[in-house]
Amino acid sequence: MKISTKARVAIAAILDIAVHGKNGPVSLADIGRRQRASKSYLEYLFKILRQHGIVAGLRGPGGGYLLQRRLSEITVADIIAMVDRETFDRAAPQHSGAAPDDPTKVTDDLWRRVDEQLRHYLCSLTLESALATATEAENLRERLAVVATVPYIEVARPRHELPSAAAPV
Repeated sequence: MKISTKARVAIAAILDIAVHGKNGPVSLADIGRRQRASKSYLEYLFKILRQHGIVAGLRGPGGGYLLQRRLSEITVADIIAMVDRETFDRAAPQHSGAAPDDPTKVTDDLWRRVDEQLRHYLCSLTLESALATATEAENLRERLAVVATVPYIEVARPRHELPSAAAPV
């Protein structure tokens, strides 16, 4: 299964709104700048997302897009199916006319099962859990970066004890 650029950008844009839209609508220009996508491409994707009730647009100054549904109600597979139906419509290769000893026939079942597992995973992965995982990973990277920049100072311990002044020599 190949996840298209359309699906990747749509998922990133929705998560961008979730992160940056807490205080109001998020403009396509801002999303485009952060996600490195053109405004016209985002307009195309957001038309589809609006039709499916994922986002709502507000016009005028200060306008932009808001989420219409909770991230916990939207799966990654939902977004992929909305913007790129072909991803889930592609069938695994079938070699019906192939000879019984054709080596590609042996792997067909393997790739079909891999596709099924990936579909199952994408259907179970909500955008909320994807965002939580990404946030946890980013927090971990930030903590590790701080730890890596703090100099490590080892306190030297004496190898032997010096005689005290009160002890006879």
